[in-house]
Amino acid sequence: MRCAFVQPAWALLPSDNNKSMANWAHRSPGYKLGLLLLFVGFLLYVIGYASPFWQYHDMGINWAATGLWNRVACSGTTDHWQCGSFYYRFYSAGWMTAVQAMQCLGLIGLIVSCIYAFVVNCCQTSQTYSRFLEIFTVISGVCGFISTMIYVGKTNFGSYNYYSWGFGLDLTGCILVIVASIVLFIANKPLRPPGPIYQPTANPAQINNGKGYPGPPPAGPYPMASASGAYPQAGVPPPGYPVHL
Repeated sequence: MRCAFVQPAWALLPSDNNKSMANWAHRSPGYKLGLLLLFVGFLLYVIGYASPFWQYHDMGINWAATGLWNRVACSGTTDHWQCGSFYYRFYSAGWMTAVQAMQCLGLIGLIVSCIYAFVVNCCQTSQTYSRFLEIFTVISGVCGFISTMIYVGKTNFGSYNYYSWGFGLDLTGCILVIVASIVLFIANKPLRPPGPIYQPTANPAQINNGKGYPGPPPAGPYPMASASGAYPQAGVPPPGYPVHL
């Protein structure tokens, strides 16, 4: 398997005779937009997933931030600060364990989706049709989104507690991934290989299950005419005229 990104530059130029082009070159603009949303959503999701800033606790000169996995706190005076990261007590709650588990499932699913999208579109030239990417992407995004809603429902804020940027990035990533799956589902169509859509045949009996041509010959000129641009007699094809399959 050879990725299209490592092929010579001329291999990426549009050409009907270039059969080694990756599937990416034949994708529609809508499909490419869906992939862009998927990768951007995945990036935001990963940053939010790893960030300790899901909640921010403002206590004047002292502050603390709580993330999906740990809590960061800083305290002290203007001359001396002390900061540390530690395991907070609410991480042992059952609902928090469910949030962490669903976030992990969403992350694993998005990693699989992104790898699959890269391989199919940038490393393969065989034009296969599958809904695997859309299905796996929407499941991953929904898992992440449900976990953030559980987190919102279980966190009680006072007057000095706020949702922070890490939570916002994670939630935005989930939404973008779900939107990407919808766009991909709409734009994902079977790829049609380049080249003429008419196929020649040397034996008319091979057409229509051996019964010959289903009707009178179509009016010329024909797509596969002679070098002069038409057959010797306009409207009359030679034996084995091109037939649309």
